[in-house]
Amino acid sequence: MRRSLTVLALLTLGVTHASGADDFLFTPAAQVWLQATSALRSRYVGPGEAQLPALLTDAERRLQAICAGVDFDPGTCDENLATSVLARALRLLGDPHTHLVPVDHKTPKDDAGFTARETSVGTVVTTVTPGSTVDHAGLRRGDVVDVPALLAAFDRAGVKTGQSKPAAFTVLRQGRKVTLHATTRLQRRPTLPYLTKTTTPGTSVLTIPTFAYYPQVARQVHNLVRQANEQGVRRLVVDLRGNHGGGGCFEAAGAFVPSYTLVERTRSAVETARVVNGVFVDAAPVLQGTPSTLFTGKVVVLVNDLTASCGEVFALVLQHEGRARVVGQMTAGAADTQPVDVSLGAHEVLWMSVARHGFDEVTPYPHVVAPDVVVRDDVVTLARSGRDVPMERALAELDGQ
Repeated sequence: MRRSLTVLALLTLGVTHASGADDFLFTPAAQVWLQATSALRSRYVGPGEAQLPALLTDAERRLQAICAGVDFDPGTCDENLATSVLARALRLLGDPHTHLVPVDHKTPKDDAGFTARETSVGTVVTTVTPGSTVDHAGLRRGDVVDVPALLAAFDRAGVKTGQSKPAAFTVLRQGRKVTLHATTRLQRRPTLPYLTKTTTPGTSVLTIPTFAYYPQVARQVHNLVRQANEQGVRRLVVDLRGNHGGGGCFEAAGAFVPSYTLVERTRSAVETARVVNGVFVDAAPVLQGTPSTLFTGKVVVLVNDLTASCGEVFALVLQHEGRARVVGQMTAGAADTQPVDVSLGAHEVLWMSVARHGFDEVTPYPHVVAPDVVVRDDVVTLARSGRDVPMERALAELDGQ
């Protein structure tokens, strides 16, 4: 019975029952393929809906042909072949929220207290979390760093010996070598938003490096906005550069927009939700005891080409509701869809779009955030001179509001 049902399922998906196909149906590759394509065909909602069926049909034929060339050996026609063929099809689909990732993808990679970006002059530090281990060691935004050497220094410093000494590592700071010292093992913890003052009274910067830590990030945004209000801050730059997304952006946006509507379309329904005071109406509150708050002063949002997904959504909500002008570059292009993950075999996870967002039932979210003021995020200039050109433009924009 199980054999018959599996054959029927794969034939329904488009796998042809030709000579030798019956052998293919019971290989590890076919089982992974069935799992992935069943999910995609039944649940996918995204910019590639029109071309998805043809892409999967072509990819199925390709997978069968490859397995036919290895004589249907289950040890060779394995799940890696299926995921390789699927990855190629998903690249052609062109949906940033639909792709394969390693099975350990749920472990955030930005918990070391800093983020960095590869450039022509090396790896440039783009954020340093206040109070983190690397902050105490003296790492600064704009430093050019050898990340493996930095991590090795902290590993050495964490070794317990009778005569433990700080471990040195070197960075380039505006073209000059600077020696820093790790004094303890690197403490990994969630990278949360942080607030910094500027040289202009009443003006601060709220940096949100990631939304990966749900729901802590949304809570922290409301906490920091409350702190800014208490400090008399009336002008705020929200820095989302490099923020690759996560969860809680709708609730976080509620710290700036008291009430707004979100429409979500899936394969089975179109639902309308309302976010009021930082929480979804008729839903479990994400803030969980953290009182919502509202910033009513002037706001500018900074984005770049690495701002993606939930980072884009936050910027879109504030821009669409007239609460902020957006400064920076065109974003990554994953603003309009909501992904879920599906485990495939032992090593891969399928991320795929299952819903599309809209401001209302007739106005969908755009794929990208189009800045009101276009400024390239020149990280090389930051490394060479210490000048943060987009931040300078954002602060000037606040002055002009």
